[in-house]
Amino acid sequence: MIGAQTMGDPQGRQRPARRRSLPGRRVELGPNPEPEHLFRELIAAYLAGSSRITIHQQGGVRIPTRAVVESFRSRIDGPVAIGEEDADLVLFNLDPNEHRSIATVTFRQGQHALDLLREAGREPKEPISEAEWAARDDVVDRLAWEVHRLVTMRRQQGRPHPGVAEGRLDPVGWLEASRSLERIGDHAVLIGVHLATWRATRPGEAERRLLDEYYRQACDYVSSALVLLGDPRPGSANAALDLGEALRVTAQTLLDRLLAARVSASPPPPNAIVALGWVLHSLERVVAYGEDLVEIALDHARGPWQDGEGESVSAIPSGAELSRGRARTSVGVRDSRAASRTGTATACPAIPLPDRADPLSVAHDPSLSALKRDVGGTEHHE
Repeated sequence: MIGAQTMGDPQGRQRPARRRSLPGRRVELGPNPEPEHLFRELIAAYLAGSSRITIHQQGGVRIPTRAVVESFRSRIDGPVAIGEEDADLVLFNLDPNEHRSIATVTFRQGQHALDLLREAGREPKEPISEAEWAARDDVVDRLAWEVHRLVTMRRQQGRPHPGVAEGRLDPVGWLEASRSLERIGDHAVLIGVHLATWRATRPGEAERRLLDEYYRQACDYVSSALVLLGDPRPGSANAALDLGEALRVTAQTLLDRLLAARVSASPPPPNAIVALGWVLHSLERVVAYGEDLVEIALDHARGPWQDGEGESVSAIPSGAELSRGRARTSVGVRDSRAASRTGTATACPAIPLPDRADPLSVAHDPSLSALKRDVGGTEHHE
């Protein structure tokens, strides 16, 4: 049995306006709690913005409970401390990162999710187990928890943290984006596992090239979606959504093309078909979550943006280093169809919208990599 009680000021006294104290949480345990249930309860308390978490167990805190608490602490960023009070375990110092902006943490999560996705598409020198892939996804999950906690804390405090810029989205937008990035990380794990199974069936070079090409496009799309998340522009976002839709159609039809490309006297083994199906399903979901990022940028953007008309654009928040060696980037996408109607043009290259008649016409194009261009200014460190 697990129960949680919020520990606020019992007399309801008002805190000073300059700093509103966040509540603690007390977790009540029976003699033999399920470890997974306890872990979830600790996560829930953390996400709720609890300043400290007290764990009380009937008959005293036992070794298995301590192990779960220690595992939880290892998954949280920062020097979280564990102490004892009246035979209870107490987690405190849970807010070492409260000065961080939600935007910075979300972009850091996006970079890790994108790195994991790209790593899952590479052929490793040594086999990687499913448990190892899951461990590599832990950092994406941890940053998702941190975003959730920061959003909760901002709401409880009733104001942004002093001196912290929260970027171009409202807090709910960053929370939704973080959840989409968390799902991308989850699918990267599945891709790493199933892609290894598919490669073990020795697919031909034609198959590998087709899948590698589509995989590269999916990664480029997520990268471009992250850039749009930091610099939302309606025309650019709509063009990106068109491309995302075409990429998802490609994933749905690519399986037949890949199986037909296998040069063999006999059909592909069943495990090759199943593994390839899972890989393409996950890639389609990755693109769909990338589309979610673009839609979030449209739905939750605040402040001015540029949409091919020359207005000023604020730079992407610090931490959005989507390419190695780039401190600040901006998306170079425009709605080419609207431009052709109005006769206007921008300095940004257009996204090449694919020919729907041929799904594989969504081929890797240098302009996809050129979606990001440097903008003036120096990097800002918080």
